[in-house]
Amino acid sequence: CDVRGFATDPYGVAVIGVVLQHGSAFEQCELSAALVEQDGELLLSMACLRLGHGNIRRVLDALSPEANQKAMQRLRSQANVLRASRFGRQVLELLQSEAQPQAP
Repeated sequence: CDVRGFATDPYGVAVIGVVLQHGSAFEQCELSAALVEQDGELLLSMACLRLGHGNIRRVLDALSPEANQKAMQRLRSQANVLRASRFGRQVLELLQSEAQPQAP
């Protein structure tokens, strides 16, 4: 499967979203891991797309805690790219809320 093609296509990211919502836990984990490879380039691309930015939370949730932190760090390191995109700004808000300590 060409994950790169789906993750960079404005409508292909919707297919990724369906897998992340309805696929098995294994499929969700494998797809999420493929998206964060290559220094998170595909994840960054998805984060800036209208139909992709909403799936970032699902990708992060499907990753191991270590991979989740690494992916969030990679996205934060590209804050300037995210700020330039309407949908990327929404992902930045998500990352900022994740960084906030939760009140007991």
